[in-house]
Parts: sequence; structure tokens; C-alpha cells
Amino acid sequence: MSVDTVLFVLGAVLAFGGWIALWLGTRMLAGAFGLGFGYGFGLALALVIGLPPATARLVELGCAMMGAFGGILLIRAINSFLLALSGFLLGVLIGRLALQIHASLIGHPWELSPTNAIILVGGGAVAALVALYLRRTLALVITAFVGSAFLCASMEALTALLPWSFAGLLVASMAVQWFLASVFRRSRGRSEEVSA
Repeated sequence: MSVDTVLFVLGAVLAFGGWIALWLGTRMLAGAFGLGFGYGFGLALALVIGLPPATARLVELGCAMMGAFGGILLIRAINSFLLALSGFLLGVLIGRLALQIHASLIGHPWELSPTNAIILVGGGAVAALVALYLRRTLALVITAFVGSAFLCASMEALTALLPWSFAGLLVASMAVQWFLASVFRRSRGRSEEVSA
């Protein structure tokens, strides 16, 4: 398989279904890891307790299912933490840049005073909260951007029309992903209403 083919396939998946692929892929990976970990724990527990084979299988199955559930919850917590951390770092970086520009405009050298440190931490905290609030939108924009770039890199016809081909693909992929995300959100809302 050529590099262009790999870029094209990855670009198409990311551009037109990246948010759903990211959401589903992380949960499937975490569920599979948790399933294996839970099964191993159940196997060790059954051996230590000395359960008969039929009961041991039930314990292993129960531990595997709890492990899968725990893995999915854990990956959600890890995703939230990493997103908040990235937002915090971005906020601190933007705050540092703004404070440094301000210091140069008024003719003072940049220094990390207690006031500046409080401003940086506050800006980082605000950016972390915004990142958590806009989690789906950020994932959608990032996957659409990367997917569009991969598609443009994989096809000579699109490369020849840069930057317009990239802009068109980016807008189209964001529209498709936004539509799919809204359909997914509505279907999840209906399923939660039915289960309630």
C-alpha cells in the first residue's frame, strides 16, 4: 500500500467521520483493555479462592465486564484531564505572550512577578474550562483540519489547487461532521429517554 493511499484513507476517515471515529475508537480500545485486565483479575481471584470451574467462569466473566466498564470510565476521565491540561497550557502560553507584548509596549522588561503569575494561572484555568466546554467542537475542528490536510497531500489534483482545495475540504468536512455529531446527539438523547 502506497503512502498516498494511506494518507487518502486516513484523511477521508478523519475529515468526514473523525470525531465519531475518535469517540468510538477510544472507548473500544479502553473497553478491550479493561476487559482483558478484568478477566485476568477474575482468573487470579478464582485461582486464589479455589472456586470450582463453573463458578470460576462466572467470576471471570463478571470481572471482565466490570473491567470493560471501568476502562470506558477511565478513558473518559483521562480524555477530560488531557483536554483540560492542554487548554490550561494554551491559556498560560497565550497569557505569557500577551503579558510579554504588553511589557514591551510600555517599555518594561518581562518578569514573572506574583501578579503576572496569578494572571497566567487564571488565564490557564479559564482556557481549561473553555476546552472542556467545547470538547466536541475542538475534536471536530482538529480532525477535520488534519483529515483535509491528509486528503490534499494524497491527491495531486488537490495539491495543485492549494489553498482553495484545502479550504473547501475543511468547510465540507466540518459541515459533514457537525451534521453527524448532531444526529448522534439526538439519537443518544432518544435512547436515554427510552431507558429512563
